[in-house]
Amino acid sequence: MCGIAAVLAGSGGADGGVASAWMWPDDASKEETAERCHAGKDVDLEDLRAGLQRRGPDAVHVRHVEASGGQPSVTLVGAVLHMRGDKTVEQPAKLGSRGESWLLFNGEIFRSDGKELVRDGSDTAFLQDRLGPLCDSTVVSAAAAAKIRTELQTLEGPWAVVIWHGPSQSLLVAKDPLGRRSLLWRRSGQGQLAIASIVPKDASTDWHEVPPGGVTVLQARGRCFRLERTHEDCIPPPHKELVDGKVALLESARMLTSALSDAVRVRVQSHLEPGVGVLFSGGLDCTVLAALAHLNLEPGCPIDLINVCFDEAHGHRSPDRLTAIASFQELVRVFPERKWNLVCVNRSADDIAANEQAILRLIAPKHSQMDFNIGASLWFASEATGVLWKGPDCEADGPAQDDEGPSKEDALASLLGQKPQSPATKEAQQHPKASTGVCALQLEGSRCGGVAKAKCILGACAMCCKRQRLGQETQARVVCRVHKSKAEKREVKKARISEKSQIRQQAQQREDRKERGQGAKPGAYNSPARILLSGIGADEQLGGYGRHRVAFRTNGWEGLRKELATDVARLWERNLGRDDRCISDRAREVRQPFLDARVMAAVRSMPLEHIADPTLGQGVGDKRLLRLVCLQLGMVRASQLEKRAIQFGSRIVHATRSWAAGSNRSLSGADDYCARAKQKS
Repeated sequence: MCGIAAVLAGSGGADGGVASAWMWPDDASKEETAERCHAGKDVDLEDLRAGLQRRGPDAVHVRHVEASGGQPSVTLVGAVLHMRGDKTVEQPAKLGSRGESWLLFNGEIFRSDGKELVRDGSDTAFLQDRLGPLCDSTVVSAAAAAKIRTELQTLEGPWAVVIWHGPSQSLLVAKDPLGRRSLLWRRSGQGQLAIASIVPKDASTDWHEVPPGGVTVLQARGRCFRLERTHEDCIPPPHKELVDGKVALLESARMLTSALSDAVRVRVQSHLEPGVGVLFSGGLDCTVLAALAHLNLEPGCPIDLINVCFDEAHGHRSPDRLTAIASFQELVRVFPERKWNLVCVNRSADDIAANEQAILRLIAPKHSQMDFNIGASLWFASEATGVLWKGPDCEADGPAQDDEGPSKEDALASLLGQKPQSPATKEAQQHPKASTGVCALQLEGSRCGGVAKAKCILGACAMCCKRQRLGQETQARVVCRVHKSKAEKREVKKARISEKSQIRQQAQQREDRKERGQGAKPGAYNSPARILLSGIGADEQLGGYGRHRVAFRTNGWEGLRKELATDVARLWERNLGRDDRCISDRAREVRQPFLDARVMAAVRSMPLEHIADPTLGQGVGDKRLLRLVCLQLGMVRASQLEKRAIQFGSRIVHATRSWAAGSNRSLSGADDYCARAKQKS
């Protein structure tokens, strides 16, 4: 992964003809476009270099290319985070035999022409070999650009590319069809054109994401720029019709498991650095990714599950923290041979305020309350510095030990649209003697002849059950839910409350000792993992949002299909660029297995009712197929979890709303973020 930038010097004033040829991605009018092009100051190259170095600290190089014949000069910046290959390949990298063209590449190539790249190979060196011969021509015609686009279309993985073609004084800009890597562009009032992975400090807000899926050619003529863009449609094809559902539901789940496991495999095995991290809320998506990472990693490699929490007022026991603990415990139980680390990243409102301006710069050009909350959560989480959870600090707030929840058979029946067995029926099957209605116990050599209850664990009547239990040692005494006396029920409840209160009190005492400086502070843990797996793309493809249920209720299956397609098509603009900037600023790389081309192809080939079925209840029909995958991996509890947005699950929204103007009820996630510094002033 890298941070890349290309800056073309201007002439001190922009040409109106050029401005009218520039159309921004949001389809603004030519008048609005011209106004935007003439706004803002030139980019501070030193600040831009420093920002890119945080993304790629292993090697940073700046190359100034002086053009001839009155053409504008260009500055190329490449900052490398070395992930693959025996040695670091510096950027900008030379292209072609002439030595006049340069390559800036940010991303990972997992496959090309359907074949996996070797683990110890360099992606940049691979592209030099493939694109070099295409850059030897003296001009970049439409045909030449089409050849480069065709070559780039064979690449599977997230990437963004900038090519300086020296002979024709042209820039070629491209992103993968989903736009998984950040790349922005902007033109200043002095005619300077900047393309970069990040927005520099103190820059104006007139930056825009480069659209994905095509190649943009920027040709310099004198002090002006003529922009030509070929943009291919990256909206996924529609799902197959329901009547074409020849594959059974469980077979669809098996196909998705296979495709998703392969996507995780190439992402966790295609690097030389040890360790893998998972951005871990404890929810369905990230728990499945964690399990698949375990199945595709060598036994000795630890997996860090990174959970962020801003709930300082309640001892950092936010909903996501409690869910993460429960899912962590389930992973340990199902896969005990793996070394699992639950990294608890605890932050406060003061931490947010202290880093507010840095986060605002990273999410730019986004600026809403929701974008800030999500971006800040990802930025703090990807630092991956916290305390390893050892238990039982938060165990008392997790699920009760005797609350087993639905069994695997019941969960499977619900996902298959069947009615689970009642508890009475299951008890009767487990204790056939009780189903006859005759007490099954023999006390003092004879049967009592009383009537047994089917739910009794001993298959006995009330009197015999009580006598049998009272005759046992206290430690080994069996608890019967049917025949517990009121006094016993009160005692059990009282003991449980007392135990929870004691654990909370002990946790509070530890916190008090830390604040007073007494006792040893637990050592902070910093994850060595440079790769962070993210579940982005699961909700958009598999129907995880509430709006998908609304679309189905309003317009049926066709409405749901269109809503899913819309969500996938706008991922690049709403989520992916922002997430990449916030996570990569920590010198770590986010990888999104749900957005693997083969996973998406597998999902699109399945009947829509397999993917999601809104006619089933929430926590069952939403992401139905993924729930089956989770169940097949052996994780019953995680397969039943409902969707919870990170800004609410981590409780960051409560922290940032505390200094926002207006009441909580009147504040919307789409509103502009209200900086704390402004409130203080």
